[in-house]
Amino acid sequence: MGRELRKTLCVLMAAITLSSSIELPARASEPAGEVQETADSEKTVLAEELDEEEEKGSTEQPAPDKETEETQEISVEEETGLETSDILIEETGIEETVSETSSTEDSTDEPISSEQPVSTEENSSEETAPEETTSTEELTQEIASTEELTQEFTTTGELTEETEEEEIASYAFNWDLGLGFIDDIASGSYKNVYWRIDRDGKLTVKGNGEYCEYPQHTYSPWYPYRESIKTAEVRLSLIENPSFMFEDCVNLTSVDISQLDTSLSTNLSAMFRGCSSLKSIDLSKLDTSKATQISAMFADCSSLETLDLSNFDTSNVTAMSSLFSYAKNLKHIQFGEKFTTAKVTRSPYMFEGCYAIEELDLSSFAMPVNNEMKGMFEFCRNLKKLTFGEKFSAAKATDVSRMFWSCDALNALDLSAFDLRNVQYANMMLAMDNLLEFQTPRNVKINISMPNGTWQTSEGQCITDGYLPKNQNKSMKLTQQMQLIVTKTVTEYSYGSKLDLSDLKVEYRNSTGSIREQVKDYTTNAKSIDMNTAGTKDLIVTYKGISATVKITVKKQTVLDRFVLDDDAKTVYMPGEKPCLDGIWLHGYLGNDRKISTVDYRTNLDEIDTSTPGVKKLKVWYADACGEVDLFVMEPFQDDDIAHKRYDTLAYKIDRNGKLTMMGAEPAQKKRDWSSSQEVLDSIKTAKIIIRGADDLSELLSARA
Repeated sequence: MGRELRKTLCVLMAAITLSSSIELPARASEPAGEVQETADSEKTVLAEELDEEEEKGSTEQPAPDKETEETQEISVEEETGLETSDILIEETGIEETVSETSSTEDSTDEPISSEQPVSTEENSSEETAPEETTSTEELTQEIASTEELTQEFTTTGELTEETEEEEIASYAFNWDLGLGFIDDIASGSYKNVYWRIDRDGKLTVKGNGEYCEYPQHTYSPWYPYRESIKTAEVRLSLIENPSFMFEDCVNLTSVDISQLDTSLSTNLSAMFRGCSSLKSIDLSKLDTSKATQISAMFADCSSLETLDLSNFDTSNVTAMSSLFSYAKNLKHIQFGEKFTTAKVTRSPYMFEGCYAIEELDLSSFAMPVNNEMKGMFEFCRNLKKLTFGEKFSAAKATDVSRMFWSCDALNALDLSAFDLRNVQYANMMLAMDNLLEFQTPRNVKINISMPNGTWQTSEGQCITDGYLPKNQNKSMKLTQQMQLIVTKTVTEYSYGSKLDLSDLKVEYRNSTGSIREQVKDYTTNAKSIDMNTAGTKDLIVTYKGISATVKITVKKQTVLDRFVLDDDAKTVYMPGEKPCLDGIWLHGYLGNDRKISTVDYRTNLDEIDTSTPGVKKLKVWYADACGEVDLFVMEPFQDDDIAHKRYDTLAYKIDRNGKLTMMGAEPAQKKRDWSSSQEVLDSIKTAKIIIRGADDLSELLSARA
């Protein structure tokens, strides 16, 4: 008995040394009555055996000598293959059990000498020996039950002292034992599911069944470490409730759920809620055929731009509340043929806060049993087109409050499929500011406010009470009474001037002003207005079939002989030079009488081409008078000219061939420039002179005569 115990203890100590981190499995509990009864019977049997051996020993066996005892000890060591010093006993309780058990074994294995009578104390200790032996046997059974756990360690050999640290540091994640790297952020297990978050922030989940206690399923076991999770890979099967799996993992950027078996899952609610950094999710392998709840599944996924739900089977789903709520950047959702809403009873706030969505095609949606649609499209501010199919009846709905609140980009809405006979709550259902036309729902029983504005039927009948038509079993088309507000700054024009539309402003609005749009793509009759006939003209502006008129007045023409600019005005320019008349006075004459003196005149100065020499006609307008003023562009000067010079109002040149070119006004004042030198005068052979406004041209070239 002692030899077998030593063998067992050696195995135990080796296992403790090599795998101190392994917990021995708890021993199966036994009924207290059976244990006590077994112990009592063992005591009785053992006591009888001891009495028999005592009698035999007193008559047959001599007392063992020291040499025999030493031989027995050596044989024990040889059989176990370990020296006594090799056995490392760390726990005091085990040492006491071993020492007490060894003494008991020795006393029962060897015969008792008749020369050594057994004392009363020895009998007492021998009587308790069976109980201790029983405890040892139980320990042996526990050791045997751990042999499977320690087999991989004992068969591969002992770790050497030099490599033990390295092995522990690099010890790979062991799914069977639920172990991870020592530098993991966190790890854990629940029944048959193990998970870890490595130092790079990757969450790995593997196993089968649920990953936390149900129904306390509000938070996943890694929820306390959610901000450390950057990527995730899930390999789970036989799971019924993966809801809240990645809730509030705000730094999660990619997730692999291709090996997540949800064929038995009924609740996928809030699975990705709050994953605000997740831009895309591959859902092609996700089985939703058994799902009954998918509420808030993608809520607050504010970085998601597209969602492909083409493989989603929602034939058993009853709850879609807040499914995409506040997925602020979600632009497109791809629904498949199996994405049905036939069993959905609640869908409040389903698309609430989906700011980026511009178009939703829900023509495949049917809502025969849905009783709550509150806020379903609330704050879809950029939604421009919303399509419902014929099966979207809403016949069971009782609450449609705020259903389209703040859908201000919608200009048209068709609710002809809606049957609102059971609706009890509809506060602010149609609180939209830019709706221009819509098809009314049928069988309305309560007061439901119309959208802002003045509405009329296709026959032109106004809706005066501000509520949707009631008790109508057919839908009606209603349109806003819209109008154009046209304003123009300049409405009086001089005879022959051009009609300018640059100051025309056109506003498209409803009667209450809740809809206001500044439009540019209007049309006018401006080309047909005769500006050479004095009188009042109608400028007609048209937009979307609505017209508005602005009155234009063309004044009678005031006839003047001429217009001149101030004496200090620059009227002569070189080729390419841009004219400037800022602050220059304009004077208008009728005969010798000055009729106009002003700086507040209009010109066509921007249309003057100064790239080529010649006389340029500057048109001027003031009040009901108009006329022309000459500007001059001189021929370019050359280095080999005999003479040339330019003033603000006159320029001349004599080229190398003796041609005099002169442009401008008041030449008499400048005559000395070319008449002071006889040599210059003698070089002139031909002359081209363009002079305006000169009172006296006598003796212009008199020295040449």
